[in-house]
Amino acid sequence: MSEVRVLDDRAWEGELRGSTLPLVVGFWAEWCLPSLSLGPSLRAAAERFDGRFRFASVDVDASPQVAERQGIVGLPTVLILAGGRELARRIGSMRREDLLRLLEAMLEASVDLHQRVAPGEDGGTDRGRPR
Repeated sequence: MSEVRVLDDRAWEGELRGSTLPLVVGFWAEWCLPSLSLGPSLRAAAERFDGRFRFASVDVDASPQVAERQGIVGLPTVLILAGGRELARRIGSMRREDLLRLLEAMLEASVDLHQRVAPGEDGGTDRGRPR
């Protein structure tokens, strides 16, 4: 079974480049009530999509540098990244079923989830957003 890794400022870069599988990251905070449902949703998605996505969570209070670099302005936020590039962003409360549907749709649409970006290609400034 896949796990939901807890990432901090130090582990972020390594996790981004640690695999060819796309990374689904939930940004949350203890004080944010809508964030409380994110953990169970990520765990359900990790179980269902084991081997097709990697899953992680970031507490924005404990890891403010990651949150700032990724442009997190609302909680909870779910980012889907591949090769260091952002493929999708959802801000606000998201039902478990909606997260599962989003990930399924990405697979069905044959999105190139395994695209690679050469290290340093984006200079770390565009946060993986399309130009």
